[in-house]
Amino acid sequence: MGRFLLLQVCSNLFVFGASVSKKEVVLFDQVLVAGFMILGLVLFHDRGRWWWISA
Repeated sequence: MGRFLLLQVCSNLFVFGASVSKKEVVLFDQVLVAGFMILGLVLFHDRGRWWWISA
């Protein structure tokens, strides 16, 4: 349940980023993508502990 919630939040943020005017959020989107990549690496590297999501 926690992973599904995380995916929902991530996809909602990407849709929101795509719907805002593009020039202002190009840099923001790059930072967002990089942040999600790092977050994903951290979470999936330590799969057993989802300590910040209450499953």
